[in-house]
Amino acid sequence: MNFIDEKEASKRIKALRTLKGFTQEEMADKLNVSRKVYSKYENKPYSVPIDKLKPLANLLGCKMGDFFVAA
Repeated sequence: MNFIDEKEASKRIKALRTLKGFTQEEMADKLNVSRKVYSKYENKPYSVPIDKLKPLANLLGCKMGDFFVAA
């Protein structure tokens, strides 16, 4: 199993959000974080807090591992 780096994980999160048609503001609201914090999940090598991984995956229709494991 090959893992991807944090920057690539951030790109995947952004791509999945865009595919689902959500704005960053909508995602932030659903995850109970500010838009600024959510933006960091997508645009900077920033760790998504562990307690947000499952809700994020559920919103994006994927598994938590999909963010970190190479396809």
